[in-house]
Formats: sequence, structure tokens, C-alpha cells
Amino acid sequence: MAKPKPPRPPKAAKSAAAAAIKKRGVKVRSAVPKGGGSLKGRVIAPTRLLAKAFTASFTDAISREATAQWELGTATVEEYRRLVIRAYRQITDKHVTASAWVGKLLEVLAPNLPEVRLVMDAMAAEHVDLVNLAVHGRRAVFVNGRLDTVKVTSEFTSKRIITDTWLKVPEKQPRGAQYVDHAYLYRNAQGQELLVTFEFKCRGQGKKLRAQMAMRDIRLLELSHVPGVILTFLTRGKPDSVAVDKLVIAPGEGARLGRMGIKAGRNYKVEEALDASGDPYMRLTVPINTDVHRRILERVLRDRSWQ
Repeated sequence: MAKPKPPRPPKAAKSAAAAAIKKRGVKVRSAVPKGGGSLKGRVIAPTRLLAKAFTASFTDAISREATAQWELGTATVEEYRRLVIRAYRQITDKHVTASAWVGKLLEVLAPNLPEVRLVMDAMAAEHVDLVNLAVHGRRAVFVNGRLDTVKVTSEFTSKRIITDTWLKVPEKQPRGAQYVDHAYLYRNAQGQELLVTFEFKCRGQGKKLRAQMAMRDIRLLELSHVPGVILTFLTRGKPDSVAVDKLVIAPGEGARLGRMGIKAGRNYKVEEALDASGDPYMRLTVPINTDVHRRILERVLRDRSWQ
């Protein structure tokens, strides 16, 4: 039988105890950073992140929460600050939380880590090799961005790295719907673009990753009946776009190497997994400590001096 919990002291007793501690000259450090309170989301103008007050608050948060520069995943604090600002600008919600911010930070930070990029490039290259073998053998079935069967007769070669991807209908949607976290496009002589996608999740969000992986084709299916849909993105910092009719996807079993889910964890691990729809994808676990990033951003958000 579980022991009953002791009764909580009345509020007056708590106040008396606090007064006695203060009278003895004992300083009690609060666990909540200055600015306190729960983080229900802040409405902050992006221009505030360029102010000197933000830089000061940000530098102070790093000095308090990060034990070494390598924990941040960048060579310098200034480089880390630029990535944090870039991640903030990609948040679509009006009220910004630390969870949303650290999630976007992982999307822009992880692909720049050599150990992560090495695995991403290796798996994408293997996927392209298998696709090109199937093209030469004329035995593969491919679908386009409308999920209609298409014929592919030439191999995919030139590669583009794309970020900030959106599906939109020109002249009807100013921005559209966010698509995937990160992707590679490989073009062939027919002007078709082979799509290889990557999704990122923080530590402890393995179940959410399964659902996120399934949404890639679901988002395309939802727009398959709409004419003129395009995929907009940034490549080398410059805006560009491609019609979804020109996208090429290897369906079924052949798609697993073309879809990679990357989540932060404690150790490296590469394995085949199933998304929420039961389709295969490659899951990569990388040792990125997202907790330290979360603590830094929580401290920054609680500091009202720059907001």
C-alpha cells in the first residue's frame, strides 16, 4: 500500500519560512530564468532579432546554458546566432514557442553538420543510382507530383539542394502550404526532377516523425486535382520553383532511400522504418543534443528586455 502524501503546508507557513530564510541572509536562486512564467508563445517582430539587446540576451543565454562551443554545432557564436535568426523567420505561427523555434533550428542546423550531411548524401546517391539503373532497364514505374504514372527515359544527374519548400497555386495563394523540411532535386535531360526528401525531429519525437513522413505524399494527393500547382523553394539562398508535374517520385519499396527521417538522439543509428501510412523510409538517429538549444531559446524568450 502506498504511503499517504504529507499534507501541504498552508500558505502562511510558506511565507513565514521564506521570511525566516531571508532574515538569515540565505539567497535562494530561482529555477526560472529572469522574466519567468510559462512560455505560451511570444509575438515578436523579426526585426527585434537584429537589435543589440537581442544579441546581448542571446550571448548571455549561451554563456549560462552551453558548456562548450561544439555543443552548438557551429564554429562561432555569430554563426550560431545567424542560424537561430534564420530558423525564427521560417516559423509560420504568430505566437512563437521554444519548441517551434528549436524544431526549425534543427532543420537548418543538422544538414550543415558534416556527419549528418555525409549520411544524407550517401543515401541520396544510392537512391539516384538505383533509379538510374531502373531507367536504363526500362522496368520501373514512376509517378509525378500529381501521383500520376509518368515515363522516364533519361538518367538523373545534376543536383540541387533546396530548403524552405512550399506547395502553392500561383495567383491564388501568396505562399501556399509548407511541404518538407529539406530536399534534393536531381534533373534529367527531359527536364524532370527526381525528388529526395528529408524530415527532422527533436529528441523524444519519434512517433511524430512517423506521421510527418507520411505527410509528404498526402500533401501532394490533396492538391492533385488542382491545376497549376508549383513547388517553390530556396536554392543557394535564391528563390526558384518547379511545376509538380515535373517532379518524379519512385513509389512503393523503391521510395525508401528517397525519404529520410532524421531525429536527434544519443547515438548514430540507421534503420528502415515504416511511416504512419505503412510506407517504408530510412530513419537516421544522430547524436545532437537539442536540449541545450531548447534551454538557450527558452531563456531568450523569457527575457523581455529585447522584445
